[in-house]
Amino acid sequence: MAKASDNSNSSTPAQQGAQASESILGESDSTFFVKLLVISFAGAAAVKYGSLLLDTPFQPSLAVGLSIIAAPCVAFAVYLGSRSR
Repeated sequence: MAKASDNSNSSTPAQQGAQASESILGESDSTFFVKLLVISFAGAAAVKYGSLLLDTPFQPSLAVGLSIIAAPCVAFAVYLGSRSR
């Protein structure tokens, strides 16, 4: 009979979990989560209160609306095109 406790890996599950929680960039999951929260809240505040600094939302314009929608798409297409080369 084979032993059920025969493991070729000598590390404990807690050690394996700690090693798995390190991301590719070398930061822990909690550090990444805190950075994500800070960036998300800052972005949300910029969108909410930044619109008050501009007249764009209060004066509708087809050209401005289309540029707001098309600019990120074009920028991302250019970025992906430059990475594929």
